[in-house]
Amino acid sequence: MKLLVKLIRFSRADFFALLGCATVLFCLLPIPLGLATRAVFNGISGSAHGLDIWTAIAVLAVVQAAQVLGELALSFPWSGLQQRTHSLFQHNLFAGLLRGYGRHGLTQPPADAIARFRDEPQAITSGSLDALCDLIGRVLFAVVAGIIMWQINPGATVAAFAPVIVSAVMTDALGNRAARYGAEARQATSRTSAFIGELMAAQIAVTAANATERAVARLQQMGEHRRRLAVRDSVFSQSLDSLNFHVVHIGTGAVLLVAAVGIRAKTFSVGDFALFVIFLDQLTYLPAEIGRLITELKQTDKAMDRMHALIPGEERLAIAHPVPIVLDGVPPIAVPLPRSPRAASGLRPGLPLPGH
Repeated sequence: MKLLVKLIRFSRADFFALLGCATVLFCLLPIPLGLATRAVFNGISGSAHGLDIWTAIAVLAVVQAAQVLGELALSFPWSGLQQRTHSLFQHNLFAGLLRGYGRHGLTQPPADAIARFRDEPQAITSGSLDALCDLIGRVLFAVVAGIIMWQINPGATVAAFAPVIVSAVMTDALGNRAARYGAEARQATSRTSAFIGELMAAQIAVTAANATERAVARLQQMGEHRRRLAVRDSVFSQSLDSLNFHVVHIGTGAVLLVAAVGIRAKTFSVGDFALFVIFLDQLTYLPAEIGRLITELKQTDKAMDRMHALIPGEERLAIAHPVPIVLDGVPPIAVPLPRSPRAASGLRPGLPLPGH
């Protein structure tokens, strides 16, 4: 969370623009969508109150158009936030390597280091910040929708929200395993990349030693190991997402039972049922977003460990230290380093200066 706070401060404008778009898409638009749908079905069933049916249909059309435009607008701040934070990580990693190279050198093989430069920043920027914004929008919707649904039928509201809590608890329990699987898959990729780099650098030695077949066999073994870990990570992540997504359907079934009793007793209108269905469709994403954020935070912790291993002399949060990042326009001209007396004199390295 400290890392996320530093990243939010670094890209404050992009983050809050993204948060605003997420709030509009996931909270402000679904609420009138559900209320207008309720008015339409109440008008059809003859129990209309509030908006008339044609006004409600017009509201539905406006909301649907706004959702399409909102999805388009969401991509602009998201792209800026992702590129800025990704560039920040790579800049600080490279600067840390240069500062500490004289003390500890390159702690990982070159190909492994390049893989960490490529994969670990992407694992953080494409997950945690996006999941945080989406979850805030979903939570705001859940609060407002919960109040509206409670005023209509408290029992059906409890049935709708109970699976959300169960799903969040299950995801928190399984999040450590998901993070470990993801880290092991990326580590296997780094090891394979490092082996390929070393193999290309030592191709003459491998050929001279008549070890080509053994080297290729070792590469196949590492590739198969990487494949198994990647498949395990993908299957577990997809299974966890599917669990979070479909567990809410249990709540939908419970709401159907409660609604059937209420409709028979004429305490629950057809429009109320339509509103619950619309809101439940949106609430389906809430446990998935909770699970996604929990998993992404734990994967972020693993990614930070792998990046920090490249710069062991720096503090752990040094990779998020704010520095100027230029993504558009003309970058500033780098100030040339002062020349050493030996270079200024035109002497080759290792020769003594005149008079010494």
